[in-house]
Amino acid sequence: MLISFIIPVYNTGKYLQKCIESVYCQGLPNEEFEVIAINDGSTDNSFYILESLSRKYSNLLIYDQENQGISAVRNRGVKIAQGKYVQFLDSDDYLVPDQLQLILTEENIDKEIDLLQFNFKKKEGNREFINGELAVNNVNIMSGIKYIIKNNIFTSACFFIIRKDFLLQNSLLFEEGVVCEDIEWTYKTVYKSSRIRYTNIVYYVNNDNPLSICHKPKDFFIKDLVAADFKLYSFFVREYFGKDKEFRIKIAKDVKKFLFIAYNYFLYYNSFHIINANVKKTCNYIKVLNKWLGCRGKEKIILNMWTYTPYIFSILLWLRSLYFKYRK
Repeated sequence: MLISFIIPVYNTGKYLQKCIESVYCQGLPNEEFEVIAINDGSTDNSFYILESLSRKYSNLLIYDQENQGISAVRNRGVKIAQGKYVQFLDSDDYLVPDQLQLILTEENIDKEIDLLQFNFKKKEGNREFINGELAVNNVNIMSGIKYIIKNNIFTSACFFIIRKDFLLQNSLLFEEGVVCEDIEWTYKTVYKSSRIRYTNIVYYVNNDNPLSICHKPKDFFIKDLVAADFKLYSFFVREYFGKDKEFRIKIAKDVKKFLFIAYNYFLYYNSFHIINANVKKTCNYIKVLNKWLGCRGKEKIILNMWTYTPYIFSILLWLRSLYFKYRK
């Protein structure tokens, strides 16, 4: 079997049928693929939709479990999968018709590559736009290290077709019990790859679901976002520190990007107490980033305040949030 599609399902009844049927519009014979849909304790009609679709598609495999989170679902899917390759698909997203057949024909996925990254488009309401930020500079097969240096990395497991044996041999499963799991996983997976390539074929549609945790983040989401930054930074310091200056600077820039995403969440959701809970760790971490990057201007002021006066910094964030709250 060529490929297994792994779809975690949790309360996405509104989108689920379109998601699954998009897999069956890729021009592959049924014996060449399977769809593994794992219902993760949904409380809406998702499981009934899956049961209905399974009567139509014989290679749609349905599993039901108590809620354990997307990481646990994906890990279970990888272990079940029979395909040479796996692809993760979020159940509120969908695939562009007939593009996988095009990828298989034009991109020669059978050349024992570890990872194939494809292009995608975002859907927000009735508006769709093709991602223009991948900025891939080379479509040839290359090592993961070179790929990280040369390109922007979008941290979603859903934007890759992955050789299953490569995942298992490198123990590249998802950390369970956290959100923002894709950040660390994506970088580690690309880094471990010896053969990765990119295709500009637009194959995946990332649907902007207003019920997603990214739209209504709780404290644990912001905390896990910061924790993912720490883990990513720690992993590359341990694995690669001092070996390649160009690679080290690129990783630092990417980590800083996620740090400023967290910073914006702090501002918007008044979550300054999370900074206080991680003061020492955060300070040491930002000092290294500052040293690696030589930040300037506004970024330097923010990072220096965060580093050297974290409590004052968090109070300023709080006062800022009060100002904007009562100004309205």
